[in-house]
Amino acid sequence: MCRQKIEMKRIERYKARQVCFSKRRQGMFKKASELSILCGAMFAIVVPLLRL
Repeated sequence: MCRQKIEMKRIERYKARQVCFSKRRQGMFKKASELSILCGAMFAIVVPLLRL
């Protein structure tokens, strides 16, 4: 079995959008941290504040 392709569309509910954004942000920081440890490189992540 393979994963289904999910259509990209805007999340209309503000709270749901914030939850999704925070989960993605946490994952991005975790990946950057792992890569920094493995490669010994320094990373900077620019994350915008969403107020829509």
